[in-house]
Amino acid sequence: ATVVFTVVQSLAIAAAVVPLWRLARERAALRVGATSAIVAAYALAPTVHQAGLTPFHPELIALPLLLLAWLQATREAWVRYWIVVVAALACRGDIGITVAAMGLLVAAQQHRRHGLATVVTGVAWSVAAQLVTDAEAPTEQLTPAGEFVARSVGPLAVLPRIAADPLTELGGLFTEPSVQFVVVVLAPLLFLPLVSFRRFAPALPGLALAMIADRAVAEAAGTGVLDLAPIAAHIGPSLAFTFVALVFALERIGQRSVVRVNVDRRVLGALLCGTVLFFLVESPSAPYHRPWDWGGRGRQAQVAEELAGLVPADAPLAASPTASALVAERATLVELPPTPVDLTPARLDSVVRRVDWVLLDTAGLDPLTDEPVWRADDVRSVLRRLDRAGFAEVERRLGVILLHRG
Repeated sequence: ATVVFTVVQSLAIAAAVVPLWRLARERAALRVGATSAIVAAYALAPTVHQAGLTPFHPELIALPLLLLAWLQATREAWVRYWIVVVAALACRGDIGITVAAMGLLVAAQQHRRHGLATVVTGVAWSVAAQLVTDAEAPTEQLTPAGEFVARSVGPLAVLPRIAADPLTELGGLFTEPSVQFVVVVLAPLLFLPLVSFRRFAPALPGLALAMIADRAVAEAAGTGVLDLAPIAAHIGPSLAFTFVALVFALERIGQRSVVRVNVDRRVLGALLCGTVLFFLVESPSAPYHRPWDWGGRGRQAQVAEELAGLVPADAPLAASPTASALVAERATLVELPPTPVDLTPARLDSVVRRVDWVLLDTAGLDPLTDEPVWRADDVRSVLRRLDRAGFAEVERRLGVILLHRG
């Protein structure tokens, strides 16, 4: 089943190319060269790759559907438009917010009746989803499984918080991680979507919800667990209008000939250079991360799995993030911070009170410096604190250490 969902998610992301191509060629009248540059920018976007490598997120299925819905709206094919809108709403409850924003854009395009009906439908859908699911933002430390669930319902869960205290929650959009993420979304496109801001506007609610929700989860999960991949999945619907805006931004800055819009080759060249460079730097599937090695399991993972097999199935266990996926089905699992800096004495004390076994992976390398994350002094310091808490070393192989209390 996991493979099926992964394939479906990947196909949905790839299928967005079709309506994107049709928008550029049919509605914006761009030439093949400009349209190909837009498709390349989409295919190389770091956020698209980050989203595609996450576990299944149904909101990503809405990405091609929203592009298709907007295409049908520009064609005034309203029956097909509403069929696609309903299909997009079925993907997730919070999609209604993006659909409502799209409705405002439709209304601004001289289709007032269908636009306002879309706004009402989208808002009603998200409100009903919140009332039915009663999703709540996390308020206490999370296990890996709990973190996944919290991220899945996050955009819906933060809606009551935003309504209760909009200034505080929206103020979080200006924190450094949020600003960096917006840069990763827009900088590869040379910020061109802002040239067609009206068409970019429907992307803003989804972007804001994703970042506010992820900040709430990160605060509950603890220091060092912030991951851009879940945000990338949540902004899948927003990516639709980011690239819609890119299409019409190129139309606006181009020069119309008899039947087509000519865009300066230097602009297209800069767009391609920006997307390629940001792909190499920010994408998790860039060549620097050796994606061709992903199919195999390294010796490190095998050792971690073997040591995890020594722990009784019902025993409370704390594990490093690199090993937590191997033991995620356990009833009691506490995820350790990924670095020794984050594993403070207070944090370690709170962990050891809840578990009897510790699976510590000290063999990771910093992806930026290629230096060991755990130095020998860090390992000795943590092991001393664990020894004082009553933990004894059971086995150590290739930097993976198993400890047991009692």
